[in-house]
Amino acid sequence: MTSQALAILKGRYHNPATAPSKCTELAQFLEEVNASLSLAESALDDGVYLDAIEVLSKLVPCLDPGACSGLYAKVLWMRAQAFSHRRCLRDALGDVDLALELEPEHQPSLLLRARVRRKVGSHQAALSDLYCLQ
Repeated sequence: MTSQALAILKGRYHNPATAPSKCTELAQFLEEVNASLSLAESALDDGVYLDAIEVLSKLVPCLDPGACSGLYAKVLWMRAQAFSHRRCLRDALGDVDLALELEPEHQPSLLLRARVRRKVGSHQAALSDLYCLQ
């Protein structure tokens, strides 16, 4: 390990030109993401699905699936729930499929996809998802 890496781990290395602003920006970004997720969860709980779709649709382009696939998948799963409740089944299936590409073992996404597939008449595919849940 280099001396610079060791210094970072020990907290002695600090680049004042970049560290504070990047940390501040990241903290603000995470606060905004959490606020958006809270709004979307409230909208889902209250049955105001269009509001949830709107909030989550604004959040999706702000996230990098390569940086945090779990968060991205969660946002897609939440939006898929809202789409499903609105009977926008194609949109729901698209979101949940992408969520499962990122997080293949996310059980809530598998269950949601099974339900959506059943609604569109893809019973064998729905059973396949349910089998994965066992």
